Amino acid sequence: DATAVPLYFGRGKRLATREQRLVSFARPDGESCSTPGCDLAAAHVEMHHAQLDWADGGLTDITDLAPACPKHNRMVSNQPGGYTTRMVREGPDEGRCAWRLNAEPGAPPNPERINRRPDIPRRFAEHLKQVRNEIHGPEPESGDTPRLHLREVIDLRNATPAELAVASALLNHAYGNSG
Repeated sequence: DATAVPLYFGRGKRLATREQRLVSFARPDGESCSTPGCDLAAAHVEMHHAQLDWADGGLTDITDLAPACPKHNRMVSNQPGGYTTRMVREGPDEGRCAWRLNAEPGAPPNPERINRRPDIPRRFAEHLKQVRNEIHGPEPESGDTPRLHLREVIDLRNATPAELAVASALLNHAYGNSG
């Protein structure tokens, strides 16, 4: 509802458009292949019909597509050893692609997995901020940073050579000697 660029093609188009690929970069797993553990960058992936494969009637809608490297995209099938995928529609993983390795007949089903590698830098930054807050206290909000207030103006127009030397030394110490 926010753009005039079409992102929903249904069965009218098989391959994802450039615009759909660009929009997918902004999703939670859009930085790399959505297969768990794979870190191939999004610039080198294909757009996978994750909710339902194109051959089985899948739609080329942005909400049904996920990035998948060529290797993992070819491994999607209903056969044992292949992957079954779906788009998560609710909860904390909404908008991500869940991958399940198909088990042999009679074996218990494998759990669905989600690629968490794109979360590592964000989670590290959040943890680092939490540790810093515990040690140093929370950082002031932007705009709340205390400003340097000029408390007294020192008039050096009529200063003695000794006062000028002290003022010069203090300025050099405070601001460094720039040349």
